Amino acid sequence: MTRDHLTSAEISAYAERRLDAAETLAASDHFAACDECRARLLQSGEAPGNAGAAVRSDEVTYDELAAWVDDELDPLRRREIAAAAESSPQLRAELADLIRFRSEMNALPARDHASEPMPARTRMPSFSRWALALAAALVVGGGAIWRATLPKPAAADFVKVRDGGRVIAFATDGRSPALAALPAAITAELAQTIRSGRIELTPEVAAMIGQTGTLAGPGETETEFRVLAPVGTAVREARPRFRWVAVPTASAYQINVVEETSGALILSEQLPPTTTEWEPPQPLPAGEVYQWQVQALRDGAVIANSPKPPEPEARFQILSEAKVAELEEARRASDGSHLVMGVANARAGLVDEALREFRLLSEQNPDAELTRQLLAQIEAQRRPRR
Repeated sequence: MTRDHLTSAEISAYAERRLDAAETLAASDHFAACDECRARLLQSGEAPGNAGAAVRSDEVTYDELAAWVDDELDPLRRREIAAAAESSPQLRAELADLIRFRSEMNALPARDHASEPMPARTRMPSFSRWALALAAALVVGGGAIWRATLPKPAAADFVKVRDGGRVIAFATDGRSPALAALPAAITAELAQTIRSGRIELTPEVAAMIGQTGTLAGPGETETEFRVLAPVGTAVREARPRFRWVAVPTASAYQINVVEETSGALILSEQLPPTTTEWEPPQPLPAGEVYQWQVQALRDGAVIANSPKPPEPEARFQILSEAKVAELEEARRASDGSHLVMGVANARAGLVDEALREFRLLSEQNPDAELTRQLLAQIEAQRRPRR
């Protein structure tokens, strides 16, 4: 997708739901931020019937709520329901009920339900979906809806997380009084993550991670030679440390760094064969995206490059001073919360730091579905697309 505006073909593909999940998310984020492209979508006559219109909470079906909990909704519909939940306390409470009910059912001994034999014709695709169907069957009265069977959670007891030596409780709106001092933007992102159970890297970070291509010709023989970092992430340091795996037959290395906006090239000196790290002598401009490559030399001739096709380009960004300041404010206000800093780092594009925070959080909450989900989502998005 183009950087400044979407093309007409991309808008049509979005409206007709022909994009894959990652492309749909990227387009949705772009429409949210770009008035011009959003207007083109609405004026094109190709937008789906509910494009640009708010989804009412009474338009959300039982099957969609069940699919939300099972993480089976397409990304576009998930965002529409999230928008409806923003303005509907009842819908938020119903989602909270569902999540809690499924957790309680999954916590039962396997012999109670999951291992019970069921006729092949009625077997459902997952235990959680079967448990939700059971909730519907337990409703008393022919006209009652399934939500009447579910226990109502306390407003301040939607989610509890062990985090940094304490337990943090989140209400049904995804907010916590214990984290009231966070910057507003981080608070909103954290609340959305808690409510939806999802965390997504920005389209800009996804573009840096890139896509694995198809090798057009014979590959190079130095198969172990590869870059390590920084790749597919933002970094705080204006003089990042470039790292790579050594080539045994190399007599020297050279690093090439290109600033994408200006095309300016930064070259290292020829580095000795025992070196697998290098820092630029001068700070790189903040806020810019860069590509870099390491060359293995033997007697002055290039014997291998990394990355090389079909690997994605090695790209990274130097965080702007404003984002660094926001992260530092979040760190001070978080009081050691790995959840807060995981969300804040992911939002800023510090993918490696976000992964580290979510791994620590998962270690403190080994049985918590939310922490497992968030870690798995970041790990999956960290890998290049194919």
